Amino acid sequence: MNKLIYFIVLLSYCVITSCKVSAINVSTLPLDIKDAGFPVEGNVNEEHENTNAKKIIFRAKINSLWFKDSISAADKKNKDIIEISLEGEMYDKPQKIVDVSKGKSNNSTPFLLVSSYFSANKKGDLNWIVDNFTNEEQSNVRDLFKNKKLLQDSQKDLQSIKAKYLKGEVHYKDYTILLIEQRYKNGKNVTEAIACKQTSEGWKLTNDLGNDKTFDIVFAAVANGEVIKE
Repeated sequence: MNKLIYFIVLLSYCVITSCKVSAINVSTLPLDIKDAGFPVEGNVNEEHENTNAKKIIFRAKINSLWFKDSISAADKKNKDIIEISLEGEMYDKPQKIVDVSKGKSNNSTPFLLVSSYFSANKKGDLNWIVDNFTNEEQSNVRDLFKNKKLLQDSQKDLQSIKAKYLKGEVHYKDYTILLIEQRYKNGKNVTEAIACKQTSEGWKLTNDLGNDKTFDIVFAAVANGEVIKE
């Protein structure tokens, strides 16, 4: 899916609130290292670390981050890359995400959830799209897509994708972050990170990590940085 549309839907409801996506005010965000997701060293999941778990290293260019203004001038001067390590797995063989009909879709796993979500967007079915999000966010998504052009652009974008693959997954806090590659008919490849969480109604997409700096690094690394098995 187009990165701008994805950010509008999942990372910020700025169309509904007071700002544009490109103008997020980072000056009001907390700068505590532990909470903000910019560890000095080590693994950001240290408190819940499983020493036997597989790890993924994410390296992102500082100038590609949404929240780069929260990084000190000294750090910007001394390094161009920021790196974190998270529990997760890069698959040896990416899993192909296939389209499903609305009647056969389900959200019992993160993989099936994104299959449902992409299929809903490809059909331009607003009710189906909304149903893939957490209950707390459904009204915002529905209001956002009152902009018919945005809904049409999202549908057009999905229809131009030749194939979609789940390349890996990350476990961060109470969330699963899916690393998804989209191969377009024109030869363009786009890889994005999509956050979801388990609810009483199954797995749902969420905007909870929209202002999380660790997720920002993951998204940037997946899009145009480095993702390496540890």
